[in-house]
Amino acid sequence: MDHTEAKQRLESLVAAAGKPEGEVTPADLLNIAITFYETYPCDGCDPQEDADILLFQSGLYDCGKGKNFEVDFVRQFILNDDAGEYDHMEQLHCTFYYPASLAEGKNIDFNVWSIGCSSLADFRTKVTEADGFRLALEAKPRRIRIHQEQV
Repeated sequence: MDHTEAKQRLESLVAAAGKPEGEVTPADLLNIAITFYETYPCDGCDPQEDADILLFQSGLYDCGKGKNFEVDFVRQFILNDDAGEYDHMEQLHCTFYYPASLAEGKNIDFNVWSIGCSSLADFRTKVTEADGFRLALEAKPRRIRIHQEQV
């Protein structure tokens, strides 16, 4: 898969889950993200250089529009130019937004990278044990956003 196809492929996998986008849960997305990662490696991303990796993060964030409790699944691509030199990095996000009040006073700040885990099974375990992930399973998100950005 070319990195330019990543957002569309992820959206297709979410749609294939058989639920309306607003009904997809973080547990569904964890399964989708791992399947997506295993099934569609990024062309041009060197696996020896950890150029295609997964990240799960949760926390209370304010991006200028008010504070939200967010649960974010990220796939990060490090891309090289035709000469094999670093060109840029992109991140594909699937973010679940919840009311901040759901998480205030709780220990939900967390992140884990797949490269920091011994396997994808270990990554899955660390995500499912995270307080933010478990808290997100108890509520319906305000919205879910899939977007890709250059970082």
